[in-house]
Amino acid sequence: MKYCAKCVSPETKPAIRFDENGVCNFCRYFESLDRVDWEDRKRQFIEIATQAKNKGAQYDCVVGVSGGKDSTYMALYARDVLGLKVLLANMMPECITENGQHNINNLQEMGFDCFMFRPNPKVSRTLAKMAFYKWGNPVKPSEYALYATPVRAAIMYKVPLVIFDIDTTNIDDESKWQTDGDASRINESNTLGFTGDADHLICEGVTKEDLVPYQYPTQEEIRQAEVKMVYHAHFERWSAHHHAMFSIARGLHVRDDNPEDLGRRTNYHALDADIGIMNQMLKHIKFGYGFATDDACAGIWDGTITREEGAKWVREYDGKCAVRYIQEFCDYIGITLDEFWNVTETFRGPMWQKNKIGEWKLKDQIK
Repeated sequence: MKYCAKCVSPETKPAIRFDENGVCNFCRYFESLDRVDWEDRKRQFIEIATQAKNKGAQYDCVVGVSGGKDSTYMALYARDVLGLKVLLANMMPECITENGQHNINNLQEMGFDCFMFRPNPKVSRTLAKMAFYKWGNPVKPSEYALYATPVRAAIMYKVPLVIFDIDTTNIDDESKWQTDGDASRINESNTLGFTGDADHLICEGVTKEDLVPYQYPTQEEIRQAEVKMVYHAHFERWSAHHHAMFSIARGLHVRDDNPEDLGRRTNYHALDADIGIMNQMLKHIKFGYGFATDDACAGIWDGTITREEGAKWVREYDGKCAVRYIQEFCDYIGITLDEFWNVTETFRGPMWQKNKIGEWKLKDQIK
């Protein structure tokens, strides 16, 4: 595989492009942030908040939260910096972890109302199993509900503003790097299949009526409800490490696993559910990169680690996952470990080859 000369992103990453110097468009995007007038952006954010407050609604904004580092930071920023009356919106994951339960409770205890929504667990389990067999991505259906929940809450409670975290939909298009932070078309992201229409999730045991929690509101619904949606990261420079330190200081619980169990160097991601750890291992098998690559890229873009350090993280941790997390997923959808690996192998990408003793190895490991 080809890797970016500046970060550790591989050519298999969706929407990636390399310039004549071998540097990817993601790196160029983060470089462009050095030229942003962040004080002006903050003034713009304050103006948007003022407009929302002037609506006189019972809540000024909705912030979708898991209780993790980023949503904790966003919720407190919206309330304490922008002065907004915040309604939290939480899509409860199946098999929530102790950390996840603590963190969402911890955030609420800091003084927030929270709209909590849990889709039918039987439907959730069926969809996870279907998505594993069909796409090798059992998390995909839950992401539909995750994005839809805060927008549905805003429409339901007549809230004028929804704040999302970071826009990754336009990084492949340089002409859109300096947008106005509008998130109204977040449904066009790769995660939501460019439409947000969940009908293609219909499968045996799941009807269209079962998919109401997974259906993203239409643009007409959003327009009629007069809901404005923005990306926080457009108005304030985003830093996963800063958000983690900020949130840990305010009671966030993080993982105590070894990096080899998580497949990544940091311990402040995927706190509310274990399935994400296993799903990143599947991504590694399909595309040749996983949690550790994403971790390293974030550190390189933040300026907290070098490319050499990031490449070392990738070589040491990428694609690793404790067996207990795989077994937990198998138990959840009702299959054996053998069946899990049989299905998983059907998704293995062409960047892999077996060595002399029959182990799968990347043909081109990052140097």
